[in-house]
Amino acid sequence: MLYGKCIRKALIVTDIFKLNWEELFTRLIEDKTVSDDYSQPIGKLRDTCRNVRIQCVGRKYIRKELQWPSLSEDTNKVMKFIKKENDISDIVYGHYTNGGYIALELAMMLRVPLFYGSFTKTVQTCETS
Repeated sequence: MLYGKCIRKALIVTDIFKLNWEELFTRLIEDKTVSDDYSQPIGKLRDTCRNVRIQCVGRKYIRKELQWPSLSEDTNKVMKFIKKENDISDIVYGHYTNGGYIALELAMMLRVPLFYGSFTKTVQTCETS
């Protein structure tokens, strides 16, 4: 699956920080060029982790580089979901440039620590207070 690396990293973060619950936010995509998994709004990854897919930048697959103009809107959609669920995170983890930007915005809004991972094995932290 195309999002395999992202899911593996999210599950590693859960294990490292011994989190009781984790939500991984990704794009909801309805496009024949990608797996049908992308069109499922919520997917269970394991008992302590689920993948929540938010509709952003249309329903078709587009490259990450073309998503930049909508990142603030995407952040607001994720925040709306979090508020609706009434489940404020203790930490926020972002992966790759787009996810890192959205995670930074969410961490500042929620006033929680941010953890950022690139495509390497490193995880960096940033205080948001």
